[in-house]
Amino acid sequence: MEMEATDVTAVWGAPLTAVHCLKCGEAHLVADVPPRCPFCLEGPIEPQPAYLPEEPPEQAVDYQVSRTELRAALERWSKPIWFRPGDMQAGVMAQRARRYLVPLWLVDGQVQAAWRADVGFDYQVVSSQDRYQDGAGWSSQEVRETRVRWEPRAGRLERRYENLPAPALEDHRKLMGRLGEYNLSQRAAYTARSITGAEATEAVAVRIPTLEPEAAWPGAETAFVQAAQAECQQAAGAD
Repeated sequence: MEMEATDVTAVWGAPLTAVHCLKCGEAHLVADVPPRCPFCLEGPIEPQPAYLPEEPPEQAVDYQVSRTELRAALERWSKPIWFRPGDMQAGVMAQRARRYLVPLWLVDGQVQAAWRADVGFDYQVVSSQDRYQDGAGWSSQEVRETRVRWEPRAGRLERRYENLPAPALEDHRKLMGRLGEYNLSQRAAYTARSITGAEATEAVAVRIPTLEPEAAWPGAETAFVQAAQAECQQAAGAD
């Protein structure tokens, strides 16, 4: 049985076209078809059917940088460069900027575990330090030092976690190493505005996942472990 391609515009509520790069092979959803791949910036692209879930994304991280702020940041970055060509003017670069969305899978699950850990508690140690200065002689100064007291703790954990993020791209870690981590606690419910931004004419590219949910499980397992660790630390009242 042959699968039917997803009507992306109907599902996502935004005018998007699925394209594929003839050089690097990456696939994207784009609001306007650019002459070059939005990922490798080299290869030509052509339309290609997309086979995606028949429901829109559940959540999205809103854009934190306005066009005005972007232009100011590009101006600061390029200002030290002498004899800038026309293409490196802040206004030109800001006009060419493209919103780029990196996908993540959201996973729900139940965790049941027995845990044991050494947890640390910060405490202050006050001591005196003697110093000798010419003409003033010896003087004593109070010094405060933060140390950690380690204590064993153990317990049981039974908790349900929802919407824990897991990588949806094979090169997710490499990409985040170049872009930096994002504050995913700022997630909000998805709307078409999540794609188009404040202006419907803004260029946008959405990377299509390269990992199926089943293949992304190792990343999801790590997210569950980290969430459980944070709760165990909180339960122990540890620093």
